[in-house]
Amino acid sequence: SGDVGKAQAWLKQMIAENVSPTACIYEQIMSAHSKFGDAVAAEDCFHKMIEQGILPSESTYTMVMSAWAKSGDMAKASSWFEKMRDQGVAATDISYNSQIAACAKAANVFEAERWLSQMLEQSISPTDISFNMLIDACAKAGDVDKAEHWFSQMMKHDVMPTEFSYSTVMNACARCGEVASAEKWFGRTAEHGIAPTDITYNTMMDACAKNADVAGTEYWFEEMVTAGFTPTEVTYGILVDACARAGNLYKAETVLEKMTKNSFMPNEAIYNTMMVAAGNSGNLDDAIRLLNDAVVQNVALSTTSYTIIMEACTNCGVPGAAEEWFSEMTYTELEPHLG
Repeated sequence: SGDVGKAQAWLKQMIAENVSPTACIYEQIMSAHSKFGDAVAAEDCFHKMIEQGILPSESTYTMVMSAWAKSGDMAKASSWFEKMRDQGVAATDISYNSQIAACAKAANVFEAERWLSQMLEQSISPTDISFNMLIDACAKAGDVDKAEHWFSQMMKHDVMPTEFSYSTVMNACARCGEVASAEKWFGRTAEHGIAPTDITYNTMMDACAKNADVAGTEYWFEEMVTAGFTPTEVTYGILVDACARAGNLYKAETVLEKMTKNSFMPNEAIYNTMMVAAGNSGNLDDAIRLLNDAVVQNVALSTTSYTIIMEACTNCGVPGAAEEWFSEMTYTELEPHLG
């Protein structure tokens, strides 16, 4: 059920009644802590397990590594890998993949490459997950060349690429706005018998949107629908982004209407994208109208939304209005961005 507190209460009761918990029970609790990125709690559970005389396995160590990885602390995740090896627990692709995942989360390509190279040096065969996460690190870093390099290395090591492998390379292209390269990789999925998913089509749309190419984004939207996929909130958000980048606020609002008709509620990010577009084009009234519409639609707004309006007021030469919106923001109990 995901109730970590209740699980810990049962564990405490078991120990109080002299019922010996198994490694599996401790690992389930650590897994829950890892899921929520509570690394300190995962470590605490690990040490309590040791106190009960239960020897940890690779999976036990990996759960603590994953918890630190999810909390964004690569150094801690790495230190637990070393602790595991110091205790004579053999590392497999599972624990190495945990390290690569931590690097991918931080878009640290160098470290991700180092861990995969270390796998190979230890004669541990990387899996599709190993390569996919490394390619994902490259994508997050916007390094198309390296993403393509590691895809080719994946093939050289006889690891079969998955749909995620192709989509991730395409994502690297999309982040850099390299539409032609993304299209090349889209074509390669068909050549290798990989069926595209809604994520694949969204990625193609995003590549076009990064270039403010509304026509291209709409083309891939229609291709997605023709292929039998139902557009999601993400899909409409990308289409709005394309229109906003092109400065076509009217078209962006048309997409917004279509989105709501299809039972998707726009989120703060979508409204913010449109407000930025309105502010950049000097349409302060439209920016304010969009914020008020978001409030009416019960969209949870953050400081970012109000900051966009204040910047639009300043850019449009109405600093007094910016002060009024600052007061409005503090009235809603939101903390202003400092600096």
